[in-house]
Amino acid sequence: MCQILLYCISGIIGAILSAIVVCVSLGKTTAAKQMENQLRLREMFGTEKRWAVHTVLREENVHKTPEELGELYWKKLHPQPLEMEEPPAKEKEHEFMLALYDYLGLFELAFMMIKSGQLNKDAFFTSYSYRIDNYENMLKLRDAVKEDDKDEDVDHWKKLGGILNKNHKWRKHNPKQTQSHKE
Repeated sequence: MCQILLYCISGIIGAILSAIVVCVSLGKTTAAKQMENQLRLREMFGTEKRWAVHTVLREENVHKTPEELGELYWKKLHPQPLEMEEPPAKEKEHEFMLALYDYLGLFELAFMMIKSGQLNKDAFFTSYSYRIDNYENMLKLRDAVKEDDKDEDVDHWKKLGGILNKNHKWRKHNPKQTQSHKE
């Protein structure tokens, strides 16, 4: 009887240890997957057009109109004089706004990934909070985005609003834990 009891106890201990090993392994797998997703997101933000949008959304440009930002964006993508005639300002603005929507879409993607646990919230906001702040500070640009959205029946930017709200909350609790906007 005593021997049976010992077998039962050793079986229970073995099961508990196995469960702990599995949990630790899954935790490491989740953390590794989150880091992999963070690196993929960094690659996505680093494409030429998205980087140009990022460099235009800077503090020194905060009071510029979408048309002026379109001009800056155009110059970032075409630093050398072109062989052909430059497009009109409205066309440059339109190209910039399309690239901006693509850039903002990555924040929506990040929001969904954070909600599903595929992206670590602290790692994301440490790297990207200042970029969200840069967009939020561009009041004329935000108004233009809202104006574009007015024509539609559906609010396309609900997830963007979600990441903006999460950024405010994260910033409140982590005021010094972000990369510099000067990057």
